[in-house]
Amino acid sequence: MRSTLHLLTSSLLALCLSFSLSAQSVMGPINITMFADSMIAAAGGNFPVAFAPGQSVPVEGTYEEVSFAQVLEFSYQVFKADWSGTEYAFKDTLLDVSAGDVHDGVIDFDLAIPEDAWTTDNGIPVAAAIFQARVYYNPDVETFFNIFIEVNGASSVRGVEEISNLQVFPNPAGTSYLNINSDTAGDKLVRIYDSAGRLVLTTNTLGNEAIDITSLAQGMHTVLVHEEEKMGVSRVMVR
Repeated sequence: MRSTLHLLTSSLLALCLSFSLSAQSVMGPINITMFADSMIAAAGGNFPVAFAPGQSVPVEGTYEEVSFAQVLEFSYQVFKADWSGTEYAFKDTLLDVSAGDVHDGVIDFDLAIPEDAWTTDNGIPVAAAIFQARVYYNPDVETFFNIFIEVNGASSVRGVEEISNLQVFPNPAGTSYLNINSDTAGDKLVRIYDSAGRLVLTTNTLGNEAIDITSLAQGMHTVLVHEEEKMGVSRVMVR
């Protein structure tokens, strides 16, 4: 059963700041598998859509260690240009044990972006705008998942076209190289994240060519590729 979560700006709070770009895994972790009907590459990634105030955004995922979970909350934070605090922040709670709620480890709701949400049209320089899912556990442990997003004042949503026929191979990959190919063979910016959501490699390619992955540890990785104004995502096992 999907519920609707309305993030209320009537309770604007100075949130506890965290500058990590990946999900913590001390307890949990949180996995956001679907955001705005698109598969999420990794925690700390840039989502290739600018949302509009009032828009409803479907969010799906899971979180673990349910028997210890106390509070599941979501927030939208816009950080000052020097990261010294927030220009704008709001949050709301989806589940709270103290209120009699029962945690089942499932995230499935529609995020309603407020009509008066901070937008990129304000003209004030900021460092980043972040959607964050956070779970508080007992004892005092918390884990979170960040996604960099934009909210603009336009009535329509701006999307990013997908790279045509993106090919990332071999898969599984050895520990030496990875080919990044597309139909247009344009220059590419490649970011690779490990299974914990940490950014472990950033590189550029000239057209279709192989990249050096000797620095990567074994395990599942998410490859995020930007080519001009297009984007593509692939998951690769490194052995």
